[in-house]
Amino acid sequence: MAVQSLINGAMVLLLSGLFNKVLGFLYEIFMIRLILPEGIGLFNMIYPIYVLVLVMASAGIPVAIAKLVSEEVARGNLSGAYWIFKICLFALVASGTFFTVLCFTGAPYLLKYIFVNPKVYYCFLSLIPGIIIVILCSAFRGFFQGLQQMTPTALTQSLEQLIRCVSGYFIAYMLLPNGVEYAAVGASLGVVIGELAGFISILLIYSRSRPRLPSSLMKKSQLEPLFSIAARVVNLAFPVTLTRFISTSLLWIDAVLIPRRLLSNGLGLTEATAVYGQFVGISQSLLFAPAIITISLATALLPAISGALAVNNMQLIRARCIERTFPVPRANLHRYSSGPRQGLPAV
Repeated sequence: MAVQSLINGAMVLLLSGLFNKVLGFLYEIFMIRLILPEGIGLFNMIYPIYVLVLVMASAGIPVAIAKLVSEEVARGNLSGAYWIFKICLFALVASGTFFTVLCFTGAPYLLKYIFVNPKVYYCFLSLIPGIIIVILCSAFRGFFQGLQQMTPTALTQSLEQLIRCVSGYFIAYMLLPNGVEYAAVGASLGVVIGELAGFISILLIYSRSRPRLPSSLMKKSQLEPLFSIAARVVNLAFPVTLTRFISTSLLWIDAVLIPRRLLSNGLGLTEATAVYGQFVGISQSLLFAPAIITISLATALLPAISGALAVNNMQLIRARCIERTFPVPRANLHRYSSGPRQGLPAV
């Protein structure tokens, strides 16, 4: 699988994001008619907590994988790239296992002190197996992004969304006679099944399309020390984790405070859940739709810039940042392609 250019990679991710967003919006329309706003509200009350756990479990490591792998590949050190990936993958396995066990043991306390509606309990339990799946899948996606191959990420995300929508609707339909809370469990199981499909597909792509490295080149004496890699990963992952933790925590606070405010203003528990479902399931889905453009570009830009910076190719960095992101005439490109400039901060 060949390295993709910045624009090609961003376009692949953008098309995948558009497909996922349109399919997800149609899924919300059909689901809200099936399980009503109350069922959507039950699911969206616990989903921000699930995402918050994923942020803490991943700890920004997939982003570090993408950046560090791209740097090693740019230097021609493919064995070093695999070494970094294996270390980060082991860390993610340990972290994902820890948070999965923590969520299973802590679920009763969340029901007692955090969850507004007790009907969300089984819905939350249904999501927990997805933690380790998402964490491992993100590691492999980060590896391919580091190789500047965005197609595996795009394909697996689209497959994941398709399987999620089909299976989630089907299971919710089958469980609806038992009550709306069980139909919401179907939506949660659809998320986990979709993530499992995405993980299996990225494993198949990795087994068939990853760059082959002779075992003779993987000599640990030639590889970067473990402590040095850990320091680099932490240096990159900490600010990413902090930023995502804050933004995700705000969504979680909304999921707790908004239903409580609705209850305190006279709405019943069912009505408050339904109103919250309309707000999150419909309004916010439309509000955040334009973000797929910037997310796609940022995902493709990170390894592209990191690889060029690793070999101190400032002309390539300027070309990727300016010419491809904001096209300028060739006659004016010389303004951005003067000799290497010292002291530039790392991306």
